[in-house]
Amino acid sequence: MSIAQLERSTVDHIVYTNSTGASIAAGTPIVIEEAGSNLLGVAAILLNALADGESGTAYILGEFRIDKAAVAFAQGQKVYYDVSATNANNAANAATDGDFVLGVCSKAAASGDDYVQLLLNFGPGANTVVS
Repeated sequence: MSIAQLERSTVDHIVYTNSTGASIAAGTPIVIEEAGSNLLGVAAILLNALADGESGTAYILGEFRIDKAAVAFAQGQKVYYDVSATNANNAANAATDGDFVLGVCSKAAASGDDYVQLLLNFGPGANTVVS
């Protein structure tokens, strides 16, 4: 068997086409769950706004900061996206249908902090949608 290292690349984003019927604001976490997709249930973050039918970059890996509720996060703790509040929350407060796991906290955050830093799609339970 022969193995050769090819050009190193990191796949941290995909092209996403907004088919929601509405515009999606810049910075909005989404879940990609299209029928026939190889990426069912993958969380993604859009850094630019997308009108309905428009395509753009959706990040599926990486370290991000996101606005959060007034809750504390420990490093390594699951970070949920609260769809109705449009911010990050912890497992104790994320129980609404449609909320989903973004990844894990990469730097501890106090309840008074404005944001949580997270590793997107990383850790146990990543990509889980609460139902």
